Amino acid sequence: MEPAVAAQAAKKVDIIKLWVDDHLHTQKKMPYDIAKAIIDSAHKHQLPAAAHIFYLEDAKQLANFGVNGLAHSVRDKPVDQELIAAMKKHGTWQMAGP
Repeated sequence: MEPAVAAQAAKKVDIIKLWVDDHLHTQKKMPYDIAKAIIDSAHKHQLPAAAHIFYLEDAKQLANFGVNGLAHSVRDKPVDQELIAAMKKHGTWQMAGP
């Protein structure tokens, strides 16, 4: 993941966005180890990382990985205290929208 993120950083992008969603089980979802590597690499290059999410469990995992932002809302279950606590702990923000 490092070379891909480094290439984007060299272009002076403002943010690294990753997609952790399976389109309602119709596509393969990005594995957590790859998502974490992207987040870590973005931070190494002083870039924030935002993740497109759908599922509560993915949002929790990514917040605990230190993702800076969640693109869109959790849409499969109600947000719970565990996610809220992880977001507060790591300073994770959320973009509004469907």
